[in-house]
Amino acid sequence: MVIGQPDERQMSLPLSPVRNSDFLSNHWLEHRLPLEPEWAEQTDAAGVVLERLLSLWGEEKNRVDRYGDEAGLEEKFIQPVFKALGWHLKYQTFLNRREPDYALFLTDDDLTAAVNVGRTSPDFWEHAVAVADAKAWHVSLDRPTRVGGTREYPPEQIEWYLNHSLRNFGILTNGRLWRLVPRVLGPANPRFQTYLEVDLQALLESLTPADGQLELGPSGPEFHDFLRFYLLFSPVGLASIADRKPLIQRAVDGSSEYSIGVGEELKDRVFEALRLCVEGFLSHHENALDPQQDLRECQEHSLIFLYRLLFIMYAEDRGLLPYRRNQTYTNNRSLARHRDDVATRLDRLSRGLPSSDYPCDDTALWDDLQDLFDLIDRGHRRYGVHAYNGGLFDLESDSFLAEKKLPDWYLARVLDQLGRARQPDRTDLGLFRVDYRDLAIQQLGSVYEGLLELHPRFAPCAMSVVRARRTALNLVFNWRRRFRSR
Repeated sequence: MVIGQPDERQMSLPLSPVRNSDFLSNHWLEHRLPLEPEWAEQTDAAGVVLERLLSLWGEEKNRVDRYGDEAGLEEKFIQPVFKALGWHLKYQTFLNRREPDYALFLTDDDLTAAVNVGRTSPDFWEHAVAVADAKAWHVSLDRPTRVGGTREYPPEQIEWYLNHSLRNFGILTNGRLWRLVPRVLGPANPRFQTYLEVDLQALLESLTPADGQLELGPSGPEFHDFLRFYLLFSPVGLASIADRKPLIQRAVDGSSEYSIGVGEELKDRVFEALRLCVEGFLSHHENALDPQQDLRECQEHSLIFLYRLLFIMYAEDRGLLPYRRNQTYTNNRSLARHRDDVATRLDRLSRGLPSSDYPCDDTALWDDLQDLFDLIDRGHRRYGVHAYNGGLFDLESDSFLAEKKLPDWYLARVLDQLGRARQPDRTDLGLFRVDYRDLAIQQLGSVYEGLLELHPRFAPCAMSVVRARRTALNLVFNWRRRFRSR
């Protein structure tokens, strides 16, 4: 997806039945997976599998929650799903006196080799590529349950199976939810909370034609969600084809590289956002600021303002604020809605399409953000926001930000600098929405520490940004440029 089409690329994955819980990069799933060769190579095969699963769902949707026990659900629904995806199964396996439900094999020859060595042999699992465990439809995958006299916690069970089978990936399912779980966790990946989840019921229902006919074309966001499920939960995702690494390994590696790379790219864009903030405060006549005397004060309060914005973007993308959970907050108060609107308008301007720029003398965006800051500081039940008592958003504690304003022309560009970035290894793809869920809190800390090292200087004539070899970036504010450009 290229620059100028933010709505389609930004909204598809977060609202889909695919949920990424601290495992892969959302950016990789949404933008890079379609660039992998399997995306095109397996489209037709995925369409065939989809038809099989839609037919299966049509037969079983009124019974899946009534089987009661695991065995009935597994026989009628879970095992057929595994087989439709292309897995070769061994049901009721053995592992250190415990019995995982399934060993998953890439080929029938692998299954035969495992059976020949015996289910209790230590060599059995060398032939499998993944382990899987199933629960009844009504069983939560996140809460412990009592089975007889023992306590079962599904995430702990699949972790134990992974660690003892030494398989790198496992699948945990209750029929409705399917989770791909890694054995090896990164330093920032929380135990029991790192997985890729697909709500198969929601996915199949979104793809079921209203007339009941299964004449589906391999297109549209719903089919793309299914293609993600097929590519990462089937043997296609774990197999080595030609000289390629398994797709799931490319996903893990690419997610890590993207997170590091976009953190560095974002750092430069945040530096530019600081320049825009300071220049914007100085340019607004009603602020009555002098560039010679007030430059340092503008920088100090711009830092606070930028940290507020970074905090909110991180909190909204991480689900700490109710963006996309509370409709009133999402439509009327969220920062994310401005990110998307700004991206669309600035893209249209850059491409020469009809669109009006943000005015230099209006502060409607600023006033709206002040309301958001006050909402976060005080909290509000209607918006689903709890009061944040850290002091960052206390409007009375910072008289500068309470009295001075940033014009919309500058503020829009500040939001875009923080809200989007280029993919470091594919800058030709243009700007993408930064998903702050992909960034570790340490990376944001590094960005903010870099801001603290910047030294703004006022220039009465045209100058450029310079980098000293061993010192931090020096920002030079071109005070006269704005009168020439607008």
